[in-house]
Amino acid sequence: MDVRFMNQTLFANRLRALRREKRLSMQALSEEIGVGRDAVQKWEMEQRLPKSPETYDMLASFFDVSIAYLQGDTDEREYYVPPENIRKQKKGTAGILAESDEHVQHIMDTYRSLSTESRELIDALIEKLSRAESEEVPKKAATQ
Repeated sequence: MDVRFMNQTLFANRLRALRREKRLSMQALSEEIGVGRDAVQKWEMEQRLPKSPETYDMLASFFDVSIAYLQGDTDEREYYVPPENIRKQKKGTAGILAESDEHVQHIMDTYRSLSTESRELIDALIEKLSRAESEEVPKKAATQ
């Protein structure tokens, strides 16, 4: 995530609107996500952006929106952006990559919303599948 190119004004406006929708003060939000009140104030005043990807994760999870929405990459609040709502200007390889990035973002956002137990089950399944595939590749090469 390269925040240098993110629209700081859009981020500030969305953060402020989301906070107000929950009827939270800056102090209350800062306590909920574990940052200082000054940080929230600077974000909303367009003086600074969050420094770490984890902070974006916490904000997105807390407000139940996607990171892409917070950053202004989409106007859809939901984690999943249906293909018909993906920006029309995406074409060619760049468009395919952008759609893939949105799909990966959807998967990551969904994963982050799961319980620790569910995440551990998914991690174990991925590890098992990865081992199984890495064992099959040499077998296929040997039989060809």
